[in-house]
Amino acid sequence: MVEATPGHRRRWLGRLGIPGVFDAEHSFTITARVEGGVRLSQNERFTGVLVPLMARSLDRHTQPAFEAMNTALKHRAEQPATA
Repeated sequence: MVEATPGHRRRWLGRLGIPGVFDAEHSFTITARVEGGVRLSQNERFTGVLVPLMARSLDRHTQPAFEAMNTALKHRAEQPATA
């Protein structure tokens, strides 16, 4: 874990083996909205020598998976609380 601020931000690094080959920095940040509620932002940053070779797979598979996760999380967060 690179950063963990309860109720605000989580950031961590993932790697494929040796640093610099295929690294990913992941973060989730929660910010309060002026009109009420919060906004969850997800960010991914990929670096390393394999990124150009993996770009098509990231676009085709990883991006849709992140979008599906975000949609499911939004749906769940907007459901009424249960007892």
